[in-house]
Amino acid sequence: MCLFVETIHIENGTILRAPLHNLRINTTRNFFFGKDIPDYNIEQIIKEASKYKERTRCRLVYGKEIEEISFSSYKPRPVGSLHIIKNDTLDYSFKYADRSMINLLYKQRDKEDDILIIKQGRITDTSIGNIALYDGHQWFTPKYPLLKGTHRADLITQGVIIEKDLLFDNLYNYQKICIFNAMLEFGEIQLSISSIK
Repeated sequence: MCLFVETIHIENGTILRAPLHNLRINTTRNFFFGKDIPDYNIEQIIKEASKYKERTRCRLVYGKEIEEISFSSYKPRPVGSLHIIKNDTLDYSFKYADRSMINLLYKQRDKEDDILIIKQGRITDTSIGNIALYDGHQWFTPKYPLLKGTHRADLITQGVIIEKDLLFDNLYNYQKICIFNAMLEFGEIQLSISSIK
């Protein structure tokens, strides 16, 4: 059975970006299991969210039905360098629970802390999240990421980042890279472009 995972940020008793998580979960379930199944609302499913005050990761595994819900405290993993990995076939357009291909690519990172995945000449994501590149004036995020994250969608709506077709050939024209995901706030991990090998 094909399973999917949703990583949900809870802090101060609040589920962050709940509507965007609901949209992704329900879009995924409708695509794989049909449109006649009832939608989920994570605020009704994760009833104990109010008791988590520190930054907490809720991991929700689901297929047609919810399979598992777990909670863990979250501390960002330090990332100070990125290793460029090219792979033209990786498909992670849905947030699959099976990350074996991404994990295999991650093992090729050499001495760097994480990887920056290039697909068909385009900059996509790292193994842990979406990215944005800074040109000295504006932050741009790939128009064709591996996964359209919920935090990414929120930042685009707010105008913090702008979608752009980011080509690998132009990577070193930018000054900085920012890594973010459901658990990592924008700006929390920023690196100089020179830290990408």
